[in-house]
Amino acid sequence: MNTEDRMSWWRYVLLGGIALLLFLPLAYYFGQSKPVTGTVTFFYNDQIENQPVYVVVVLDDGGTVQARAPDNFQYRKGQRVLLNERTSVWGGKTYQCLKYLN
Repeated sequence: MNTEDRMSWWRYVLLGGIALLLFLPLAYYFGQSKPVTGTVTFFYNDQIENQPVYVVVVLDDGGTVQARAPDNFQYRKGQRVLLNERTSVWGGKTYQCLKYLN
């Protein structure tokens, strides 16, 4: 393989990498979203300004997830909560706490 062929090959690899990096944020945008419910078990915040607040929720199907909560979220252990489950194009899931059901 001569030098010109190697340069052409690396150019395609570089362009493919850039395209992948640009597509990654869109994976959740084009994913699916559905409401799920569960019970709040734990709350934590790193106590760092402008960092998200999280709750640990046991879903009705038995799984345990970490859900991002609004900054003004009032922690109530044992309360039922409505979450937004967002699944990316590749199957990764994120959870957003929406509101208490009780």
